[in-house]
This record gives sequence, structure tokens and C-alpha cells, in this order.
Amino acid sequence: MIEYNIMQLLQNNDPFEMLFSINYTTEKDNVVTVYSVPSNAPSIYEGVVSEDSFQIVVKSSDFDKATEIAYDIQETLHKLQNVVMQIQLKTKTIPVRVFFIRSLHEPALLGVNDDDVMEYSLNFRAQLKRITDA
Repeated sequence: MIEYNIMQLLQNNDPFEMLFSINYTTEKDNVVTVYSVPSNAPSIYEGVVSEDSFQIVVKSSDFDKATEIAYDIQETLHKLQNVVMQIQLKTKTIPVRVFFIRSLHEPALLGVNDDDVMEYSLNFRAQLKRITDA
């Protein structure tokens, strides 16, 4: 749900001029992709905090750059809290409050792929709630 907002946040803090995408990329090098990942089922009760999960994959043929970016992302997102994000859909906007984002592990080194590009994976879980006019 918040993958586009996460991508924008990371892109705005990127010192390496990486390419950024969500849920898909054809780029093979110097790219950060934010993927939406299935999470727990939404609550049947109104006003309850829900969970959103996402994965971030970092790819770069500059191994040191890939490592630094992965750890920078970890530092930026782990423990991010009390932030309002606007989820932009085709015809409407859904405001949500992100209560807390936590990393599910340290940046995971996936190794070098067939294109000699280093890959890291990071997984996060966010607690959020839709903001309603009440």
C-alpha cells in the first residue's frame, strides 16, 4: 500500500543517483525496487491498526555502493514512526498514519547475479491506520 511513498522517501535521500521503481523493473544495474508483499489479513473492526509489508531490492555492480545503500535504507526506514502518507490511487487519495515501520532483518546479501551485479534484500513491516474525518 505504501510502496510508492517509500520509494519517494528513498529517492529524495539518494546521494548515488540510483534508479527507483515499484513492483517491477527491467533495469539490471544501479536500481532500487520497492515491492509490495502480502501481509496479514485486514481487521474486520473499524479503526484498527493494519499491517503492510514491503521488500526492497538493491542492485549495483559497484559492490561497495550496493552495501552502503542497503544499510542507508535500513537506517532510514527502521523505527520510522508517526508519519502521515497519502496513498494515491487512480481516482482518489487515501491518507494513512504510519505508526511504526520495523525491519524484519539486517540487509540480506543475496550475492552476485548472472549480470555480475550485487543484490541486497531488505524486508519491512509497517503498522498503519487510515485517517478518517471524524
